Amino acid sequence: MEREQDRWKRLYAGVCTTGGGHPTLRHTHPDSLIVGVFLWAALNERPVYWACQKSHWPAAIRPRVLPSQACMSRRLRSCPVLALLERAYAALREALPAGMLKFIDAKPLPVGGCSKDRDALYGRAAGGKAKGYKFYAVVDAQSGVVEAWRLGPMSYAEQNAATHLLPHLPAQCLTVGDKVYDSMRLYDQAQALDQFFLARFPVKATGKAHQRQSPARLEALVIAHTSAGAALIEARNTIERTFAHFTSTSGGLLGLPSWVRTPHRVAVWVAAKLLIDLDRRHQLFLRKELAA
Repeated sequence: MEREQDRWKRLYAGVCTTGGGHPTLRHTHPDSLIVGVFLWAALNERPVYWACQKSHWPAAIRPRVLPSQACMSRRLRSCPVLALLERAYAALREALPAGMLKFIDAKPLPVGGCSKDRDALYGRAAGGKAKGYKFYAVVDAQSGVVEAWRLGPMSYAEQNAATHLLPHLPAQCLTVGDKVYDSMRLYDQAQALDQFFLARFPVKATGKAHQRQSPARLEALVIAHTSAGAALIEARNTIERTFAHFTSTSGGLLGLPSWVRTPHRVAVWVAAKLLIDLDRRHQLFLRKELAA
């Protein structure tokens, strides 16, 4: 089993290669170090202040000078650090294959019912209602990599989140969702973006109604009744396995720890977990290529 420090060294090297590896006149610690310390906390499922203590680092990888917890809290809100996290993810993503078939879904991130986080709201979760946040994502069918994602309260509608995710996908791609995403505005938006959209339709859906019908939805309804369309809708379950891998692998998105509250902290925690998961997928891809 790979050690956390080996994974961190690989992740940190990628972050430094992406940029932000030098101090500035304004900051003593470079952006890459801030991201590296945060990744060490996320890899070990520990709060940021834990990673700011030298005793919690192996001597082989411990930075010469560690930032304070206050410095970490301030810098993790800055645009350059957040942009560095995004660039590191994009750079590693380019090393993995990508197809034109995408799947869209949402994963609940519940918190305790007694949480004082005002932004964690009640909404629909698996098997009932829960309080917390929801992770909305589009996943590539070929590699299982998250292509675009958004965070919102548990009460935020999945259709609304989808309207923000579709513009981040390439033209001519096909996005498949479950019946929650059967919305005319999503079909119209995908068509305007030169994309294709397909959702699971109600059993009795005929495309006949008194109100306006989206031409793109009517076309998708015809496709859904073919064997190829039915296979695409059934294949959407692949995204469920992607979400399952988040919770069954070391360093994955197991949930929201007690110290991860408020939208900013949740978003940066999820971003770090996605980068860790992407590194895991990249290593699996390299092993398959070597074995082939």
